[in-house]
Amino acid sequence: MEQTTSSLQEIDKLPVYKAVLKNILPSIGIFLMMLIYNYADLFFIGMTKNDYMVSAVTLASPIFMFFMAFGSLFGTGGLTLISQDLARGNSDRIKKISSFCFWCSVMIGIISLIIIFIFATPLASLLGANGVQTITYTRDYLQWIAISAPFAVITNTYSTLIRSEGKPMISMIGMLLGNVLNIVLDPIFILGFKMGCSGAALATCIGQMVACAFYLIYILKGKSSFSIRLKDFSGKEGIAKGVFSIGIPAALVTLMMNAYQIISNVVMGHFGDLQVAAMGVGMKISVIGSVISNGVGQGIQPLIGYQVGNNNKKRFKEILKFSLIFSVIISAIISILCFTQADGIVKMFLSENSSIQMSITFTRIILSTMWISGMINLISFTIQSMGTAKQATFTSLARNGYVGIIAVLVMSLFKNVYLVAAAQPIADIISLIIALMMLKSSMHQCFIKKETVHERL
Repeated sequence: MEQTTSSLQEIDKLPVYKAVLKNILPSIGIFLMMLIYNYADLFFIGMTKNDYMVSAVTLASPIFMFFMAFGSLFGTGGLTLISQDLARGNSDRIKKISSFCFWCSVMIGIISLIIIFIFATPLASLLGANGVQTITYTRDYLQWIAISAPFAVITNTYSTLIRSEGKPMISMIGMLLGNVLNIVLDPIFILGFKMGCSGAALATCIGQMVACAFYLIYILKGKSSFSIRLKDFSGKEGIAKGVFSIGIPAALVTLMMNAYQIISNVVMGHFGDLQVAAMGVGMKISVIGSVISNGVGQGIQPLIGYQVGNNNKKRFKEILKFSLIFSVIISAIISILCFTQADGIVKMFLSENSSIQMSITFTRIILSTMWISGMINLISFTIQSMGTAKQATFTSLARNGYVGIIAVLVMSLFKNVYLVAAAQPIADIISLIIALMMLKSSMHQCFIKKETVHERL
């Protein structure tokens, strides 16, 4: 406990740019590795020259995102509480929080495994699969990915929780182990054993098992202030309420992202399965533009929580300002590069000429505001770490939630596939305005009110 508190205290003494970079680089590394291994699945499946398999992976990917959502729920909720308790030196409560997050992750993972495995075929249709080929490929992928559920939820929970101790490198190593193994196994299973979609899912499953094992061994060796002992499990002392009130907004952003992607896939599915594949590749490419901002946002969470715990408004603003400038510049550069090179990138994943041409256009449409989406995500991570649940929920659910879904449904009325793709840039602009308003409200709640109370005393 003393070592963990000392780590955050030492980081907090560094100049702002050094403190931020020290915390965000491992987090950015995690996001980049997650992106690479997602690309690996799509890349090696693309080598089968079967765009219907690409469509199946696109349709099934929201399910794995559900595992990440639950990981965000317990990871982000736990991180915020633990960061603030570290500032107050409350070691007993930290053990209870970490044990609560672990056992909740286990239960959710097992329930997810059972439901997805049993209902894989109807779930494939619900996700937007239409043709017999696409339904079959999607079902096979889902049944394998279901097995990874408990391990994936635990992995995503602890990759976030461990950063609250000021040990981002440990968080990154665990994710790296799983992702690198996944990438290595992809060509072996997909191409070597000719397993196609099932091979991609099996590689993911094994990678998640290894990452999960790494985090658990780290904790069991006593190198952390966390506990996974059942006797430490407790939702009392405001633990359950705190984890869920803070974690639910973080989880909802992923869940709503899934809802947005599913609705988008279903809408695209009315135009054809190849349109789904084209849009899936376009979305994958466009995400590169915001991956840096996502890493920065997640990386500064312990620093933000620590400043709120210490009521240090000045350093809070300095950290946020540097993080926004850094992430916007890098994200804009990456987006421009992807925009100009979209033709060559798309051809790495698709083989049908009609799919390729559609995907190039989709990619460029979405990339036009992807740097804005990065700002939204960074602000959302910041508000979550401030512990302002209402503002966090409203911000998190905007871009790929109520704003994004409404935009897709409205644009679908025009019966034009390219206007459906344009729904994302429209949602980005509206959501940024909402995010800035919620950030201002959160700062008032966390700092202005506290300053007023202090002055009265």
